[in-house]
Amino acid sequence: MELKNIRIEKFKKARDVSLDLGRVNYLVGGNNSGKSSILQAIHCSITAAQSQVRNEGATVLAEESLIYAPSSDFSLLGYRRPFENRADGHRAKITFSGEADDGAESTYSIQLYKGRNNKNVGIERSGRVGGFGLHIYSNLTPFSVFVPGLAGVSHFEEFKTEAYVFRRIAGGESNLYLRNVLLILKENGQLNQLTSLLRELFPELKLLVNFESKRDLYIDVKVQTDNTATMIPIDLVGTGVLQAIQIFAYATLANPTLLLLDEPDSHLHPSNQTLLSKAFEILTERTGTKIILATHSRHLINAAPEDAKFFWVDNGTIKQNDNSELIKLLMEIGILDDADSIIYDNNSLIIATEDEKSNPLRILIKKATNREFNIIKLKGVTNSEIAQKIFEQLIPYIPGNPKFIFHRDRDFMTDDEVNNWKERFESDDIRCFVTAGSDVESYYLNLEHLAEISNLAEADITNFINDILQENADEIRSKFRNKRQDINLKFHRDGGGPHTNDLLAINDLTTNHAVGKFLIKKIRANSAEALGIHIDPICPSNIELAPDLRELIDSIFENN
Repeated sequence: MELKNIRIEKFKKARDVSLDLGRVNYLVGGNNSGKSSILQAIHCSITAAQSQVRNEGATVLAEESLIYAPSSDFSLLGYRRPFENRADGHRAKITFSGEADDGAESTYSIQLYKGRNNKNVGIERSGRVGGFGLHIYSNLTPFSVFVPGLAGVSHFEEFKTEAYVFRRIAGGESNLYLRNVLLILKENGQLNQLTSLLRELFPELKLLVNFESKRDLYIDVKVQTDNTATMIPIDLVGTGVLQAIQIFAYATLANPTLLLLDEPDSHLHPSNQTLLSKAFEILTERTGTKIILATHSRHLINAAPEDAKFFWVDNGTIKQNDNSELIKLLMEIGILDDADSIIYDNNSLIIATEDEKSNPLRILIKKATNREFNIIKLKGVTNSEIAQKIFEQLIPYIPGNPKFIFHRDRDFMTDDEVNNWKERFESDDIRCFVTAGSDVESYYLNLEHLAEISNLAEADITNFINDILQENADEIRSKFRNKRQDINLKFHRDGGGPHTNDLLAINDLTTNHAVGKFLIKKIRANSAEALGIHIDPICPSNIELAPDLRELIDSIFENN
């Protein structure tokens, strides 16, 4: 029997997901995109079928009869609304497809729904049983092992019977019974098999498992990672080694068809994440187990086996499943979460910004155009050469030919310096938006805008801002000089640039000499006391704040 595809419909955040499986399968995407729901749906459906068989095939079970459920109220596991009891009502359906033992293409489906009575679960199964479905719902060996997190193990672990351990592992409590698993492996003569697997990663590793039922309450497991180290308790072992022991131990014990891992990279150093990815490759080669894991780790992704499958999960569906290079690139530059919501078509804009907080820019764009747009954040990318290399890699993978704009703050550059920077950066695919003032926030210092949102006279606001400038003159000049020093290093390393004092008014400071973010903060803090009304400049108004941005966007679409 070979499992080739799993389809999940209407379970938690998974709306409709189809996974064509490889040996190692990575689920990536933003928070709440549905990655964990996919893993939970797979394991919940399999264990629900096993629970049904244990209860002599009863169509409806009490919730407490389930081996595993990711919620105390099973009915709430439906996509966007609770499960229903009707045959045509809201149900989850998980379908497994592949080759049966005789090589024939086969499917087996499990439907989950609400029982008629409170706290009852309905389960319906259909499809080929012999040589296929029987493997899925068999209670003899787990078809799937679900590990919701590999953060560590307890300091002590009492002995439990083998049946109890298998039941708890099937219930998603793998971390709590690692020592029991290792003891079972020892008693079954499989500890050497596990050690052999682990030594492909850690050549000198040794495992020592001791338990005497007439004497001991707790199972004792010690680990030696190399010949120079002493044996130490397993709870003191480094997380990289511990992760590998856990994963290999569960796979050796259960030999599952599927190993489901939810963010196994959590709390791991990048070097250990790379090691973990190597462990996946070894495990699937040696055992035939297929791995499906959810991750946010670019280190894990970059170290993935060459034949690994990548599934970009977005809003409960698969956004991309055939473009591993794009997924790797988006994770490497840290914009996968932003890219989840990108609209790809000829009439849309993708605007990359160096600003961590994108709302000020977003308001300006909405005022400047009615077109669809997307903002992706590339914090700190103001170096034109670095940014250009990123975009040169990114643009070929973006479908739909949207227009691409890169935003950077002016930071007190002169017009000549701005044009020099643009010449290095702009191309047929990329246009640049460099702010007219020091930063995006400086647009919100427009007097008409401030007067409209406050219902105050422009003269009163002018006097208020002038007071802020004079009261903070030393700090404003210091920030200006620091910015100019950075600019001179980038553009005038051999000299020849304008003198800072020629650009910085000695006795007549204006908003053009101040960082916009700084002045916005002062206006928010002081406006209530000085003007009798609290003013937050970062908000929409009827005033066009950034005509230069509108003109740039219009010109891009006029020329295309």
